[in-house]
Amino acid sequence: MKGRFLAVAAGLMLLPVLSFAGVEITGVRWQSASAVKGSKARFSETASVSVSKKTRKYAPVRLVISLSNSCPIQAEGLILSAAFSLKLSTAAASEGVDAVPFAVDEIRIPKIKAGQVAEVVVSVRDLDIALRRALNGGLLIRSLRVDTMIAPVRDSAELPKVYRADLNVETKED
Repeated sequence: MKGRFLAVAAGLMLLPVLSFAGVEITGVRWQSASAVKGSKARFSETASVSVSKKTRKYAPVRLVISLSNSCPIQAEGLILSAAFSLKLSTAAASEGVDAVPFAVDEIRIPKIKAGQVAEVVVSVRDLDIALRRALNGGLLIRSLRVDTMIAPVRDSAELPKVYRADLNVETKED
């Protein structure tokens, strides 16, 4: 009886580790909205977006992160972290520099069933402020970058993997 209790207790202690081990980020995609007057914006996948240097206008963008749970048990209480930054350059420079992140988000994922694939939609906060500051400083925006990872859980033997996705930005003169 005592041995069975210890086995069950040990199994329950490993539950958070197992739930983290089976969940992976399988894809990070950018989407932009097409503005249609009088209707809800429709998002579609994109590889680039343009920004007006004069009016600072751009199509709304968001991020879609695909998660897969390959573990035989349900994963619960995961936290997905995302850090957004810009790659900036001057008009004369061909290569840009990576700026520090202007926004960091944490998204709580209540559960992902065993064998299930889930998609999480993340909107980019404070993008308009970051774009305005860069353009007012006379810089060009080369790309919008996101680094995402599943936050590690306690007593996990695995290091978290960081996934990066870039969205090319074209700065237009108006």
